Amino acid sequence: PTGWTGRLEDNVTDLLGLCQPVPTDLARINEPPVGGNPNVVTHEDQNIVYFVARRDIMPGEELFMDYGPLYDRSHYQNSL
Repeated sequence: PTGWTGRLEDNVTDLLGLCQPVPTDLARINEPPVGGNPNVVTHEDQNIVYFVARRDIMPGEELFMDYGPLYDRSHYQNSL
């Protein structure tokens, strides 16, 4: 969800501004390319989900996590 400038804003709202702003934090973590390794994992504790780096992440490095077995990958090219 990018803004008018093409930049991913910290929060997005609907065009009319009727809804509460929604954080875009999770839009910053993608699934790695086929054969790639995730560098972020999740840990759950009751109703809280923690996102944890599996290793040191360099500034500017993209964040990757496995979206899980139920994620629809049918639109991927060369999908497994």
